[in-house]
Amino acid sequence: MKKIFKLRINSSVVLLTLILLSSCTKKKEPIKTESKLNSVCVEYSNLINGYKVTAIWKPVSVVRSMVVGPAIIEFRNPKDSIVFNVTIDCFAIDAKKVHFSCDKDSVNVTKFNQQNITLLYEEKNHESDENFGNTNEAFFFQDVDFDNVKELIMREFANGQRWCSTFKVHKLNKDGQCENALSDITFDEPFILLDQMSKIDYVNKRIEIYSSGGSCSNETKVYRIDDEATASYGKTKMMVEFIKVDKYNSDEGKCYEETYRIIDGSKVFESQKENI
Repeated sequence: MKKIFKLRINSSVVLLTLILLSSCTKKKEPIKTESKLNSVCVEYSNLINGYKVTAIWKPVSVVRSMVVGPAIIEFRNPKDSIVFNVTIDCFAIDAKKVHFSCDKDSVNVTKFNQQNITLLYEEKNHESDENFGNTNEAFFFQDVDFDNVKELIMREFANGQRWCSTFKVHKLNKDGQCENALSDITFDEPFILLDQMSKIDYVNKRIEIYSSGGSCSNETKVYRIDDEATASYGKTKMMVEFIKVDKYNSDEGKCYEETYRIIDGSKVFESQKENI
């Protein structure tokens, strides 16, 4: 379900990028209200984790009061000119911050009267939240692999289970650049599974991935650091420690949560409690 977007842009996207960049660098001209535009240039007025951030964005639709569309985002460190780009399919901005027109169903964006948007990025202490990724921003920086170094977290708005947002995690190397594919953790479990229903326990260094299947059909996987694999790979590797599964007992008409410990790759029953 998740899509690879980091630094892997096909030829059509490259062509689109060049066209969009050209439109951003042209001399500013008065823009007619309600003029139809193919792209919007977004600039954040404040530095974000030391980076100046801009984006080329194509607003497409309105989802839950957010305007959503694909974007190419540039991160530039003004101190040492470090620059890298990432792409995202569901870049979202609060509809109150932008000016646009929709079709009769108020779903698809048909016109946009801004070619350049300047936004103030709202910083937040994400580690204080019980659930992961509770932010209105399209990206943020947070340590999610317990190495005391913040990763870049890209949010794919309303792209996951029950309309919650999913996330892509990118490690930054010592120079502040995105890591290459071999060194990154983007597609490693549990990082590839992170969404707004996930939880990160910084005290015990655990990550909980919650899968909602409906009434008495939910599952939670609890991950911990795999020390041996981490030492071998040179990057944080995690393994499943527990699995909590909802089971319905038709004879009793009750739902129970069963907990299994993972030992040598096998599920070993540990406990059961009634879901109330």
